[in-house]
Amino acid sequence: MNFNAIDISKIKIPFIEKGSLIKILLAMKLTVILMLAAVMQISAKAYTQQFTFSEKNASLEKVFKQIKAQSEYVFFYEQNVVDKAMPININVKKASLKTVLDLCFENQPLSYKIVGKTVVVKSVEKSLPTIPIILNLDIQGRVINDQGEPLEAVSVVIKGTSKGTTTNSEGRFNLTAVDENAVLVFSAVGYTSQEIEVKGRKIVIVKLSLFAAQQEEVIIASTGYQTISKERATGSFDIIDPQVLGRASTNIASRLVGQVAGLQSKLDVDGNPTFQIRGLTTLFAGTQSAAQVNSDPLIVVDGFAIEGGVSSINPNDVASVTVLKDAAASSIWGARAANGVIVITTKKASKNASLKVELNAFTRIGKKFDLDYANPKASGNETIDFEKFTFGKQWAASTNSGSLSNYSSLMPLVSTLLNENSLGYISEEEMNKQIAGYRNLSNKQQIYDNLIANPVNTQVNLRISGGGAKMNNSLSLLYENNQSNYKETYSKRYMINYQSSSKVFKWLDFNLISMFQLNENHNNGVSMGDISELSPYQMLLDKDGGYLNIPQYYWPVMERFVPMSSFPYPSWTYNPIKEIKNRDLKTNVLNFRLQGGLTFTILKGLTFESKMQYERVISDSRSLNNDETFEVRKSVNEASTWDQATNTIK
Repeated sequence: MNFNAIDISKIKIPFIEKGSLIKILLAMKLTVILMLAAVMQISAKAYTQQFTFSEKNASLEKVFKQIKAQSEYVFFYEQNVVDKAMPININVKKASLKTVLDLCFENQPLSYKIVGKTVVVKSVEKSLPTIPIILNLDIQGRVINDQGEPLEAVSVVIKGTSKGTTTNSEGRFNLTAVDENAVLVFSAVGYTSQEIEVKGRKIVIVKLSLFAAQQEEVIIASTGYQTISKERATGSFDIIDPQVLGRASTNIASRLVGQVAGLQSKLDVDGNPTFQIRGLTTLFAGTQSAAQVNSDPLIVVDGFAIEGGVSSINPNDVASVTVLKDAAASSIWGARAANGVIVITTKKASKNASLKVELNAFTRIGKKFDLDYANPKASGNETIDFEKFTFGKQWAASTNSGSLSNYSSLMPLVSTLLNENSLGYISEEEMNKQIAGYRNLSNKQQIYDNLIANPVNTQVNLRISGGGAKMNNSLSLLYENNQSNYKETYSKRYMINYQSSSKVFKWLDFNLISMFQLNENHNNGVSMGDISELSPYQMLLDKDGGYLNIPQYYWPVMERFVPMSSFPYPSWTYNPIKEIKNRDLKTNVLNFRLQGGLTFTILKGLTFESKMQYERVISDSRSLNNDETFEVRKSVNEASTWDQATNTIK
C-alpha cells in the first residue's frame, strides 16, 4: 500500500474558498488539542484522587461506602463473596485508591480489579497444589550406647510422621521409602533422644547416651508383691547384679554364691549350694533339733512361693533376683519367711517385638575332687601302727569274741588279724606276715580311677519370644545332663516354660505362666560315706584287676562256721566297683506349675489384680539290682533257713 502526500493548496472544494478552508482546518486542530487536554486532566484526576478515613473492626462493605462517599467509584460484587471477608482495621490519610484497596484486601480470601469507575470484587482462585518430586530411600542402621553395645527396642520415627520402627536385639533397624531429606528421631527410655538428618544416606549409625540423671545407679527392689525403688524400700535387702545373672551355670543358686552379705552357702560334693540367710530361725528351737529345723529360705517366683526349689527354675529365664533378709520379709510372707526370702522375677516378652530366637549351650568339665581334702586320712603304715597300738586297750574299740553270733561285728583288716591272734586262731608269725603284706599299700589311686569321676555339665537352652500390640509370648526349652563327682551317678533334666500376656479388653489383661519339669536322677555310684569306711591300705582290685572282697561280715567267723557254698548264692563278697556296675537306682521327679492372673483397669492409675497358682511335685523311685550285686545275694541268702544241726539250707 502506498501513501502519497497531498498538497492542500491544490485541492479545490466547491463552494469553499481557499482561505476559508485553511481556517476550518486550523479550527479542527485546535478542537482536537482541547479535547486531548480535557481527557488527560480527567485521567490524572482519577489516579491522583486521595482518600482520608479511619475504621476499626469494620466490614468490607463499610469501607466501600467510605470510598464511594469520597469518589465516583462504584463496587461490583456478590454478597456471599463479600461475606467471607474478615473485619478490617484501617487508618489512611491522603492515600491513593490502590493503596486503600491493597490494605483492605490484604490476607483476605478476595481479590479486586479496577475497570474504569468500577471496582470488581471476587474470590481468590485456588491454584492446584504442586506435587514435589521426592526421592525415597531404603535405610538400614544400628543404634549403640557409649560402650559400643547394641541397644534393643529403640524407637526410630520419621519426624513429622507416624511411620517408624524399633531396633532388634542387635540394635539394627530398617526403614523403607524414606525421603532423602527426612529427619529420623531416635528415642529410648533412659537415653537422650537424637534427631539425625538422612541427607541421602542409606546407612545410619547412631550412638545414644544416658540421661545425666540416669548416669547414677537406679535400683529397683522386688518383694514378690510389688517392685519399688531403693529409696522407698524398707528393711534389709540385696539385689543381684544383672551381669552375675548372665553367667553360665546349671542352676540359679550357683550364681548367688558370694554375692550377698549374710547369705551363707554350703556346697555339697557335686557343687550344688544350699543357703542360710543370717543363720537358723528360732521359731521351732524348743521342739526340734538343729538337724530337723528347715533352714532353707523361702523361694518366690513371679509373686508366688514355690515348692520345687531353685532346681525348678530355668537359670536362663531369670531377669532379676532380690534377697530379703530381715523381719520386713515376714510382714509380707508370714512365718514361711523366717529364714529369709529369695525373690526371683523371670523374663517376659516385650510388646510390639519381632520374633526373637536365642540358643545357649555350654559344656563344663571339672577336675576330680581332692580326696585328701574330702577324706583326710593317715597313710596305710600309720593306720596299721595305730590299730596295733590301740588294740586291746580299754578305751579302744571293742573286740570280737569270734562266735557265730558276732558274724556281723566288723573290724578293720589289721584289727581282725590282731583279734584272731588273741583268740589263738592264727600264730603271731602268720599275723605279722599278713600285716606286713598290707604295709606300703594305698587304695587312693584305685578309688580315683574306679569310683570318682570328672564332673561334666552340659546344658542346651532354646528361647523363642515375640509380641504384638495386644499379645506377647515366650517359650523356653531346657535340656541338661550332669555327671556328678562319682561314677555311675548322674542326672538329666528336661524343662519347658511358657509365658503369655494378652490384652483381652481395654480394661482387662490376662497373664499365664506355666512350667513343666522332669528330673531323672541315677544314684548308682558310691557316696563319700562308702569311701570313708575303707581303710587306706584296703585295696579294691588285685594285681590282675580282679575284684577283691571288702568284707561286710566278720570274715573269719563266716569261714569257720557258715557253709557259705551251700547257700543259694555261694559268694558272700562285696566290692563297690562291681556293685555300682550292676544296679540301677533311679528317681524321677515330675514338677508342674501353673500361674494365672487377671488385671482389671478400673480407672486411670487404679487397677485390681487377681492371681492363682497350682503346683504339683510327683516323685517316683525305683531300685533295680541284679544278682551280681551284694544287695541281692545278701537278701536271698539271709532269707534262707539254715538248719545248723544237719547243716542243710532250705
